[in-house]
Amino acid sequence: MTKIHYNKRVDKIKSLLTSQTSKDTAISLAGSGVVAVAGVVFTILLARALEPESFGIYSSLAAIVGIVSVLGDLGIGSALVNFLPKLPNKRQVLVATSFWFQIIIATIFSILISVLAFINHTIVPGSIPVHLILAGVLTGIYIINQYAVGLLKAEKRFLEASIVQAVDSLGKLGLIFVFLTNNQLTIGAALLFNSISVVISTIYALRLELNNLPLILPKLYLKKIFKFAKWIGLSRAFGVAVSRVDIILLNLMHSSFSAGIFAAASRVGLVFALVVSALGSVVAPRFSGFTKRTQTIGYLKKLFLLTSLISLAMLVMVALAKPIVLLVFGVKYLEAIPVFQVLTIALIPFLFSIITSNPIIYTYNQPDYFAKITIIQVVILVALDIILIPSLGAMAPAISIGVSNLVVLALGGIRLKKLLA
Repeated sequence: MTKIHYNKRVDKIKSLLTSQTSKDTAISLAGSGVVAVAGVVFTILLARALEPESFGIYSSLAAIVGIVSVLGDLGIGSALVNFLPKLPNKRQVLVATSFWFQIIIATIFSILISVLAFINHTIVPGSIPVHLILAGVLTGIYIINQYAVGLLKAEKRFLEASIVQAVDSLGKLGLIFVFLTNNQLTIGAALLFNSISVVISTIYALRLELNNLPLILPKLYLKKIFKFAKWIGLSRAFGVAVSRVDIILLNLMHSSFSAGIFAAASRVGLVFALVVSALGSVVAPRFSGFTKRTQTIGYLKKLFLLTSLISLAMLVMVALAKPIVLLVFGVKYLEAIPVFQVLTIALIPFLFSIITSNPIIYTYNQPDYFAKITIIQVVILVALDIILIPSLGAMAPAISIGVSNLVVLALGGIRLKKLLA
């Protein structure tokens, strides 16, 4: 390599690291870092206090909350990312319409989950009715919280969005730490503390909006928002199902212990999922503003380099899996080590899917395509889980996630190549 070519590459990397995308990503990653650290500490305290079996039950309840709350989001936050930059003069109408619609949906989903308390043993073996009621409350609150964070990111207020997420994570961590110093932690207490912290962070996120939200639901804008959001909401719900349904299936088909082992492994790997989420939220508004093929291709090259660097960090974590898991959870979770290694490798295609999914959704306005391939992903995941869980236990979902992520990346890459042709 000549010195000229070397200098060009160095300048290219410097340009990438000092770009606005990198700065916004750094802000989002800082918030995600706080969330990741607080989440890991919360999980450590919870896992050690509850033991693998009870931790598996809690993780199954949390999985239900995660899947249903994202389904209840209906892609409204992503719709705001698409419409607010394009219709700045209609901001108040768009925000008010989406907010009240989201409130209605949150209430409905909260009630539906709470009703499941009557059949709690069928839904989550080992749980009690109050667990499902608390899960229902938490689901409704999370739907509104996700909307608030989505609104902030749609307006590129990444610092405030990071603060909201940090307040939620640090809040529940603080509550659980105080409780542990005086009492024995229970599943119900953990769900309650989570609910309190989410309420606080949601109020903070919407503090400037609540006094300026007229009670309106204009059919025209509601229809526009829903038309764009429905496919994203569906794909996000199925996307979350990819990472959460396995814990539910493990608890139902194998044991609470296996669910706890996989939950511990996936929690250690949460840092990478948060990195993907932070990076995706930063690049989405930019892809939404591209109108030329050359703009999209140029940005994709930068994004590929950035994701490649992150994937290298993931491989380093695979090599350090044993000391990390033993340090975090102790010898009771020894079986989580190989699960964490396979799961981390399985997340690499998910990381690279940022490159294919965002331009398809935001530049070419085809969220329906990505929703369809996400549905395919969930079908593959669930099918493989059902086949593999009885014999492989906690390792089965890690393998299923890897295979399904590769399918999504391949299908997204094929579609994007045709769109850019």
